[in-house]
Amino acid sequence: MKKFCLALILTLCALTMFSAEWVPVKSRVPQKPSLSVVSSGAEETVVTVTIPGYFREEEKIGGESYAYFTVPGCANLMEKSAPSLPFLAFDAAISPAGEVSVSCEITEFASASAEKGHGWVMAVRKAVKDRAEGSGLAKAVGVGLPAVSDRAKTIATAIEAVLTAAKEHPAELRACGVLDKDLAKGQAILESLSGARSTQDDGMGKKKDLTALKNAVQIRVEESVSNIGTAGNLEFQDTNAALAQRFLDLIPPNGGDDGPPPEPPKA
Repeated sequence: MKKFCLALILTLCALTMFSAEWVPVKSRVPQKPSLSVVSSGAEETVVTVTIPGYFREEEKIGGESYAYFTVPGCANLMEKSAPSLPFLAFDAAISPAGEVSVSCEITEFASASAEKGHGWVMAVRKAVKDRAEGSGLAKAVGVGLPAVSDRAKTIATAIEAVLTAAKEHPAELRACGVLDKDLAKGQAILESLSGARSTQDDGMGKKKDLTALKNAVQIRVEESVSNIGTAGNLEFQDTNAALAQRFLDLIPPNGGDDGPPPEPPKA
């Protein structure tokens, strides 16, 4: 009976694996994500996570279809009323002092989407060039113009030009073999490029805000320490030269905003 149950479980697992579709991002074959430390210091740790791809499968619940995503080697969130999305956990040493913040920048996904977009744009241009070279449609879709695969902004502009031409010359574009499903694919690539760029811009904006906040706090701390050092130095300058020197040593090298630190007491 135990052997039968085990065989049944293995069969169900195999069916689940085969029913899921592998969506490649960096690899055409399923692989686990990798994590590497780019830099690590007292104030900041930067890590790079590479996701080769993910599995996508459809589940029907109550007659409605839902997409379910998994990543090899990653568990899925099981929080009630929240989407069950895969996550990658790792350990990081964090100082007990100060505040902790996290920012994320998406880079490789934008590059992968741009590469797909480049292939799509060039395929559409070729189809139009073969059947309607020299026409207004050919000019509208950008026949003869460059579409660099490693520049997401250039690819997005090229895709937008094709989609605009589809609205202005729908019959001519269909006659060239570019169908509605092809246009839907281009629209999906454009949205992925826009989403990746927006996420990256948000991450950079947050990072700049955190840096500005950190600089402002540092300035306030230095000003306070400078004031304390100056007051203590003046207080003990005539009565305790050693203690006055200790207060003097607290003052930042630039003396704060009020000018250079006072002269050390004469022996």
